[in-house]
Amino acid sequence: MVLAAEQTPLPQPLSLSDALSLGSQAHPTLQLYQARQKAAQATLQQADAQDNLHITLNTELRWIDPSELALDQSIDDHRASLELSQTLWDFGRTQAARRAAQQHIAAADQHFTDAQQQHRLHIMACFFEVLLADLQFRVDTEAMAIAYVEYDKTQERYKLGQRSDLQVAKAEAAYQTVLQKRRRSEAQQRITRAQLAHALNRPTELPAKLSPPSLAQNQRTLPELESLQQQAQTQNPHLQALRHQLLAAQAQLKAERAERAPILTGHLEAHYWQRELGSRDHHRAMLNVQIPLYQGGAIGANIAQAQAESDRLQAEFNQEKMAMRQSVLDVWMELQVLIAQREEIKAINQWRDMQLDQNRTLYELEFSTDFGDALVNQSAAELYRAKTEYAIALQWATLDALTHSTPDTVNQLQETSTMH
Repeated sequence: MVLAAEQTPLPQPLSLSDALSLGSQAHPTLQLYQARQKAAQATLQQADAQDNLHITLNTELRWIDPSELALDQSIDDHRASLELSQTLWDFGRTQAARRAAQQHIAAADQHFTDAQQQHRLHIMACFFEVLLADLQFRVDTEAMAIAYVEYDKTQERYKLGQRSDLQVAKAEAAYQTVLQKRRRSEAQQRITRAQLAHALNRPTELPAKLSPPSLAQNQRTLPELESLQQQAQTQNPHLQALRHQLLAAQAQLKAERAERAPILTGHLEAHYWQRELGSRDHHRAMLNVQIPLYQGGAIGANIAQAQAESDRLQAEFNQEKMAMRQSVLDVWMELQVLIAQREEIKAINQWRDMQLDQNRTLYELEFSTDFGDALVNQSAAELYRAKTEYAIALQWATLDALTHSTPDTVNQLQETSTMH
């Protein structure tokens, strides 16, 4: 069966917003978490069914050889019964099981949200890697062209006796080195496109051309660290999922402890017999009380296991809270470094532009042959600038994912921290 996402060709050129939109469609990674959501919902249905009304119809076809003393000498002894059973009170068993199932559903929903965010980050990273691979290929192509020109000039001068064998070999080695680097960057173009295609669930459709994003959100002001850490600890989907899992484990522990309590059940029965006997009751109502006295230590073992699971999740939750604070700190510090790196880039670009203008003038006056090197250096500077901006965009997106925020929410955090 062809997926809907595979029926429409990729936009050309492909923008980052297009890629993120396509990435939100069915992907095996997200389908896995959707399956877990359905499994959690089925658990709730099972919990609800524990104390629901149970209706059973029993039928039995029998033929007998009646006694010679029996008044009814017929051989038919068919019978049927309709039984209704309803748990009236189980001392919190079903309620605790239902609460545990509801928390599992909430945890599955948060895990799915976290998976969506991580998948979006993966798509962004793959998209930027394609753009960087294209820029690297351009730099290496320019460098190869310059190396080839130098190699060709060296050969011509060798024929004129102006260059030695060693100089020719050196020029050729330099050319082969940059040529091999260009081959690698060309291969990287295809590799990164294949990775992006897989992230978009289009493994057979490699995006040919990408549209570089404007990245206006990179200019946001970085909020205070403490406000971001607090936001992450209360809103992060992964932490929220662990919190719900812990609540589910605590509810399951309560359900296991309730297994020691009695169960009060009501029964209604209606019977039909082909052969009438005076001792048979056609209708019967019962109130059944089950009191577990001894089950070979099974209840105690289940309680111990549930307690251990609750303790494990509590420890994992506490550990993840600390890890979350560190993750926010790591991203926050990296953003500060990258934002400051822009000043370095400005200085480098200014120097490269001046160098290019100078070499262009000297080249036109035939005083210098370094014009090609200046072009390569300028392209390399542009590559460095793009790497920095894409890294900033990814770090901002990671910070938004950690705090489960939109850019507007982060701006509100900044305003709040300024007010305080």
